[in-house]
Amino acid sequence: MEFASGWDTTNVAQALSLPKFLQKRVKNQALHANPDVLYKHTTVFDRVLARMFYWLWMSSAFALIILAMLDFFWGFD
Repeated sequence: MEFASGWDTTNVAQALSLPKFLQKRVKNQALHANPDVLYKHTTVFDRVLARMFYWLWMSSAFALIILAMLDFFWGFD
């Protein structure tokens, strides 16, 4: 059994979640997964799971940053 690292999982989820115009921008980066190959070899269920994972992960990271800034500037106790 071969395990995938966390960054590989995130890159695949990102490739399946981003809109087409953003995929073209990040497609040439070395660490980005190829969305054309992924769409060819995944099912709709896989894509839905990837989108749910990626956007929940991004929204939780964004909320963490916002709450940390609010705590730093206004000092919630």
